[in-house]
Amino acid sequence: MLAELLSRFQAGRQLYNACLNKEMVRMNLVRNSELYQAARKIPREQNKKRGEAFTAARQTSRYSEYELHAYATIVSSKSKWISEKLDDPADFSHSRI
Repeated sequence: MLAELLSRFQAGRQLYNACLNKEMVRMNLVRNSELYQAARKIPREQNKKRGEAFTAARQTSRYSEYELHAYATIVSSKSKWISEKLDDPADFSHSRI
């Protein structure tokens, strides 16, 4: 039982690290994009316009929770071991306590 628990922990850790790495790459793409740089130049007083500009920057780099869940599903399905040890990768970001 302890061995199974440890292997589930390792599978979760590997999936978490794969997702974390992917999101860090996407975050850097967003921050280095021209859309993001332009959004930063919009005065904070123009909240709606500034927010829409940041949203557009995130969408072009596929930086969203939905994309993260889709990526977790892909990684899990490509790794038979991870998919056997973890239940639903779409639920990966939510606590089960």
